[in-house]
Amino acid sequence: MLHYITGYKIVAEKGGVGFPETAYNKVINALLDNEISYVVYEKNEKKDEKNFKKINNYKNILKKGISELSIEERFQKIETAIRKLNAKELDHILEVIEDAISN
Repeated sequence: MLHYITGYKIVAEKGGVGFPETAYNKVINALLDNEISYVVYEKNEKKDEKNFKKINNYKNILKKGISELSIEERFQKIETAIRKLNAKELDHILEVIEDAISN
C-alpha cells in the first residue's frame, strides 16, 4: 500500500517498504491525503496516530496497490524472459507487441 501511494520500492527481504527517516512527513502526508488510518511507534512507544474511523480508505488503497504490484511483477517476469530470447525470437515478440500497441 505504501509502495502504491508513495512510489517507494518494496524491500522483499524486509517484507515491506523502506524509506529514509527524512521522508517520514512525506509518508504521513500521503496517508492523510488518502484518508488511511495509521499508528506510528518508535521504540515500543506510540509516536503518532490518526484514525479515520468509517472513512478509512486502507482496504480500497490496498486493493489498488496489490493490483498494481501484480501488474509490475508480471511485467518483470516478461522482461526477464524477453532478455533470454535470441534475436529472431525477440524480433517476433517485438512485432507482436508493436502491432498490439499501435491499434
